[in-house]
Amino acid sequence: MSRYVLDHHLEGEKKRLALMSQLLDSMHRRQIESLGISLDAQALEVGCGNGSISTWMAEHVVPDGHVVAVGSRSFARQ
Repeated sequence: MSRYVLDHHLEGEKKRLALMSQLLDSMHRRQIESLGISLDAQALEVGCGNGSISTWMAEHVVPDGHVVAVGSRSFARQ
């Protein structure tokens, strides 16, 4: 099996993901909002990077919705 090229353990990877979030999250949020995210939404994010969009979605679907985020590295955010 081939190894993921942009492994989260590589030096600088955390900064790269933060920069991508800074540059792209507002565009992604607008797109998701245009789809109509509701308080009872069920969402799955595959390839969640640093989890910034997953966290944002979770904040918008409480208390009745649910967001699951899957990436190459396990992490948890509250």
